[in-house]
Amino acid sequence: MPPRKEVVRKVFIVGLTVAAALALGGGLWFGATAGKTSADTKIGPTYGVSLDVPGGWIGQIYDGNRGAPPPHAFLQATSYTGAGPDVLTVEDDAAAQVGERMGPRDIVILLWETGGGGGDTYAPLEGAPAITQGDFSPIEGFAHPVAGILFTTQGRFFDLLVEFGGEFGTPPDSTQLDNANDVLATLRVEPRS
Repeated sequence: MPPRKEVVRKVFIVGLTVAAALALGGGLWFGATAGKTSADTKIGPTYGVSLDVPGGWIGQIYDGNRGAPPPHAFLQATSYTGAGPDVLTVEDDAAAQVGERMGPRDIVILLWETGGGGGDTYAPLEGAPAITQGDFSPIEGFAHPVAGILFTTQGRFFDLLVEFGGEFGTPPDSTQLDNANDVLATLRVEPRS
């Protein structure tokens, strides 16, 4: 068995390598401690999309096309941090897993870029997107109230879903809706290069 000092050194090197790979890989991760906020807390810009998140939130942006051209931004951000920063992954069901665990005041924001079309109507967006009480509808696979909009901006097309903790079928109160819209107000989308 190698000496303890050598084992600790190897674990440190492996940990440093994994951290570097995550930082340089497909998405940018951010994890913060609850109660600490900073105006400079941001995920992205990655794939031409960025979002400022409050302290205590976690988020990531990755290529929703998983390497196939063109890259499409997929953003996930949540106030739920009960399972640590690894609760959000590039797996398709990560947001569903967060939804199953989140508390009544938690929020999950999902934004994914599409190619447009498909019979869907994407409304031109000026400024930042915002969720209203009229945007809520039951969506299969979500256990809590969820609101969605489709929009186009900077020549790009996006689907936005916001899931709110709370009882299914009961829209969030105005404070929780305002909290989500405050975060969405910081969304920045660059034109496709």
